[in-house]
Amino acid sequence: MRNITVHKSELRQHVKDVISQKIEKLSNFMQFTLEASREVKKSSKYDTIREEMQEEIYQMQKQLASLQHMRGKLARVTDSATQRVQHGSLVFTNKARFYISVSLGEFFYEGDRFYAISE
Repeated sequence: MRNITVHKSELRQHVKDVISQKIEKLSNFMQFTLEASREVKKSSKYDTIREEMQEEIYQMQKQLASLQHMRGKLARVTDSATQRVQHGSLVFTNKARFYISVSLGEFFYEGDRFYAISE
């Protein structure tokens, strides 16, 4: 693992951008699915397909709400230096790099692997 200098404000902005990209992608896919569900023929033969599409839309709405909540939670993360691990901390170990903020999981920043995890 190579030594790098990371500015928390830039890292936080990167995580925010990743979340925003996921929100945009999910919103576009949800819109596409809604439009497709409207085009399904109205007959009993296609009821199962419509039900499955509605369930998929419901699941996407839950994911979207979760991502929006995550973005709001990230806005409350500070960039200040910390003496102990807490919300907003960057933790470097010999195995991985962690950003204690939101439960985003693995992401890459300037070619390095990080894990955004919540408290």
